[in-house]
Amino acid sequence: MCSSEYEKQLLESGFSQLYLITDKIQFNNIEIILVKGQYGTGIVGKMMGNSHGFILKNQKKGVVYITGDKVWCKCVDKAMEQYNPNYVIAFAGSAMINNKHITLDANDLNKILSKNAATKVIAIHMEAWNHCLLTRSNLKEAIDNDNLFIPDDGEVITLEDIYN
Repeated sequence: MCSSEYEKQLLESGFSQLYLITDKIQFNNIEIILVKGQYGTGIVGKMMGNSHGFILKNQKKGVVYITGDKVWCKCVDKAMEQYNPNYVIAFAGSAMINNKHITLDANDLNKILSKNAATKVIAIHMEAWNHCLLTRSNLKEAIDNDNLFIPDDGEVITLEDIYN
């Protein structure tokens, strides 16, 4: 499943079964909506290009926002306001290029948490690459919020586990 702008590249790489999204698609009982964003800001952001995330909507289960690799930007702000997600799966880690973060950092996560007091945020994608400088322990020190969940490596959680 990907943005339709990557179709040619993925087909040339050998992928044969693609679910392309230009705006949104219906998959079983889930509406999947493409949410654009940006890697980084300034020159780094321009070099990295657009990024994408997804809103997953189900009438019975609610709304999940999977941020994808991005920083806080107008697109994230708009998605938070428009879709009011129950859960945000946030690609944190504050990955850096030329001293500029290209994935969500602690300040970005605070902005997400402040948009809706009921939204549960699951911070992932930390310590995954050598340029991800935000560690779990750093994030726990930076943000004290019961709605922020920071899974350990290998930890399996379900959305129902953290809902209560």
